Amino acid sequence: MAITYAEFQASELYQEKFSGSHIDVQIVNEINFADVIVGAASGLNYSENYEALTVEEVGEDGANEIVQGRYDGSVSVPAFWTPRWNDTAPTRQTFIGKKYTVIERVGAKRVGEGVILNVYTGCILRGANRQFSARGLVTFDFAFVFLRRYTGEEWSKL
Repeated sequence: MAITYAEFQASELYQEKFSGSHIDVQIVNEINFADVIVGAASGLNYSENYEALTVEEVGEDGANEIVQGRYDGSVSVPAFWTPRWNDTAPTRQTFIGKKYTVIERVGAKRVGEGVILNVYTGCILRGANRQFSARGLVTFDFAFVFLRRYTGEEWSKL
């Protein structure tokens, strides 16, 4: 049963700690949300940098002010490799001009299934890596820079 974000906030689930298996991650083409390039992620890492510049004036013994400046964000999604996902992944021939949205939501068969927790928009591919060994599953990792991260609450209001 799908619930709204407001219902999610009003539930006990809003205060719970989640394991990684509780969360689902998808990477979709921003032009066509049906174009999913990852559907079985094994994790997600993101970083937001809020530039803070210290202002030091001549004659002072240190900084007296901190000015907020620019912002940048990056997100990487390690995922399980399959031939299907491999064929939908960007390549040297196809990555230019594509922007993606990374959606983080409550996973299938969980209370609150489908509730969006974070959305990263304007994602541009920075790098793609693939790893495998004889005894493990084949995995790959997509790294992006993004324009904006929306919390679940912010996204629900859009």
